[in-house]
Amino acid sequence: MIEELVAFHLAAALVTLYQLGRSRDRRLVPLALLPGWLGPISWVLLPTWAVEAIRGAAIGAEPPWLAIAMCLILAVIYYVIARRVLVYVIDKARRDATLNLA
Repeated sequence: MIEELVAFHLAAALVTLYQLGRSRDRRLVPLALLPGWLGPISWVLLPTWAVEAIRGAAIGAEPPWLAIAMCLILAVIYYVIARRVLVYVIDKARRDATLNLA
């Protein structure tokens, strides 16, 4: 009984966080509404795994740990990519003394 209560409160908190984040950005749509070729692309996007984690915590059919781990892994990958792009842009701006990247 206590485990179910804790799971319910965790799910409620995750849903609240999801709704707060979604209130500013209404571009989240179910995968079933997207064309088939976008399915594989969606698996490398963080919101897909965040929704899976929320769904797993709320329904309780499967533990959300895989989805949470994927969120963390993708966050690290996004950070590394962003860091490299930023370093490239700053180096190019300093080298060429311009903000033109062409």
